[in-house]
Amino acid sequence: MDDISLFSYLRSKAFRKNVLIAIIITLAFFLGVFIVLRIYTDHGEAFSVPDFTAMTEEELKPEIEERNLRYTIIDSVYLQSIPKGTVADQHPKPGFQVKQDRMIYITMNATGREKLVMPNLKGVSLRQAKAIIENRGLQLGEINYVPDIAINNVLEQKYEGRNITEGDTIHKGASIDLILGGGLSDTRTYVPEVIGLRYNPAYDKITDAYLNMGGVNYDNSIETQEDSAKAFVWRQNPKPNENMRIRLGSLVDVWLTVDSVKLPGYDTLQQTDYEDEIW
Repeated sequence: MDDISLFSYLRSKAFRKNVLIAIIITLAFFLGVFIVLRIYTDHGEAFSVPDFTAMTEEELKPEIEERNLRYTIIDSVYLQSIPKGTVADQHPKPGFQVKQDRMIYITMNATGREKLVMPNLKGVSLRQAKAIIENRGLQLGEINYVPDIAINNVLEQKYEGRNITEGDTIHKGASIDLILGGGLSDTRTYVPEVIGLRYNPAYDKITDAYLNMGGVNYDNSIETQEDSAKAFVWRQNPKPNENMRIRLGSLVDVWLTVDSVKLPGYDTLQQTDYEDEIW
């Protein structure tokens, strides 16, 4: 093609039409890429998981589907604080950032209390009995002592004031009281120090010393259930004393707080050290 023919073609309607088509195709291509990237980006955006607590499964399902999430029920518990047959717990927790299609693991509150078979605790030590009770999903209640040569061995097991025998049906989480041998003399034990401990470790330390948890007192710093879970003992009665012994089965009262300033010997210059020890 000579220069005149090329110049004529560049000025022709056919050339302008082809250029216009090429521009339109190019714009359409980039627009398509932009739309696809936008959809992909939006799909990957994180958002906060809602709080599904106390929802029935019928209420939960549309909430999950609306957010393009998935769920599966992994366990059931029995709680009196929320309605039966509703969500008791979830993972991830409310407020956790997730993306679409994330699996939410749900624990439901059972419609009825789970039942267990009562184990035999007679003849074992208090430590063994406590381990069996906790492993079976029960709770250690009061421990009482009577004169007997078998010191700290279980003589009787009771539930709600009556004797309960091996094989009896009992609700999960029930509190089992124990009657233990206290020796044939006035056997006594030391008072452990539980100041600075949270409730559960304090409870374990008290019962390991063959004593009972007495009154549990919360101060004004504890306002929510989360506060109570973080609370620690700042005062106890009787006070720990290496030279003092008290009767087996005696009560130890505790006072709980989340205010670390109440710790004996608290120093604001050493605040970090105390908080590390407590938390």
